[in-house]
Amino acid sequence: MKHIYTLEAITEEMELLKNSFDVVRLVQSTDCVECTLTRAANGRIDISEQPCRSLFPNGSNSEPRISARTMAEKKCVLTFERSEGQIFAVYSKYVEIEGNKLTLELAKNVTESFAGSEGGLNDMMRELDRQSIQLITDDLTQVHNRRYINEHYMNVGSLDGLVRKGVDFCLAIIDIDHFKDINDEYGHQIGDETLVSIANFWKKVFMAYTNTFVARYGGDEFLVISMDMRYEKFVDSIKSYYAACHKCHLTADGREIKYTMSIGCAALKETKNSLFSELFSTADKRMYNAKQSGRNCIVCGN
Repeated sequence: MKHIYTLEAITEEMELLKNSFDVVRLVQSTDCVECTLTRAANGRIDISEQPCRSLFPNGSNSEPRISARTMAEKKCVLTFERSEGQIFAVYSKYVEIEGNKLTLELAKNVTESFAGSEGGLNDMMRELDRQSIQLITDDLTQVHNRRYINEHYMNVGSLDGLVRKGVDFCLAIIDIDHFKDINDEYGHQIGDETLVSIANFWKKVFMAYTNTFVARYGGDEFLVISMDMRYEKFVDSIKSYYAACHKCHLTADGREIKYTMSIGCAALKETKNSLFSELFSTADKRMYNAKQSGRNCIVCGN
């Protein structure tokens, strides 16, 4: 499928697509902006940007989730979304326009295309919601999963748009010390309950922040990502809440299950290329430094 275009070719294709779709636009997902391309007098392409608006009727600002996934996979993605009692088919295609890497997003209201009663339609929309959430949610802890992290951050390229806007993109990697010993001594059910307890704790303490969330990256490793606070405040919060978290122990057969954690913190501004993969690597190295320093501590750089 064609993905390399001249400006004139993509403009012509988009005009044709407007006959079939309600929304036709170009998006730069890493900066969360819609792009309008024009040819300058010198022959180069000028790009004007505006914040991404929802593909749906409410018109609010939105994160181009499907576009982020498209950029990560460099192919096409089709999904169905619901909004205000209606169903939309949303299609995203990776394109390169004279060296500019973007996604072409298309959306169409397909509510009337689904036959059946209103009750059946509502059931289907609820199922769409459930499946969409399930794809990006860890089954055990009910926080975001590794797939969500990879699609939204790890594989989407540079996040320098956030840096330009003055956002402190902060990351903490939390690893439970000697978690295998908990499973070996108390059984996997207690181990699972420990993971759920820890996830719930971190999710609760950051619940008031709009752009801060917890994810289970794998096994006994959790991430806290924040775009709501300066790095210094983020580190202070992690330290403060950690002191409370590792005291929230479970009990099994009358015995208290004690655990500690090793945590590495980093900020996107510390990276050279504003890549999430570099941010993750920095926080990961600091987490391992915490383990090598005797565990039960937080390493956050200078």
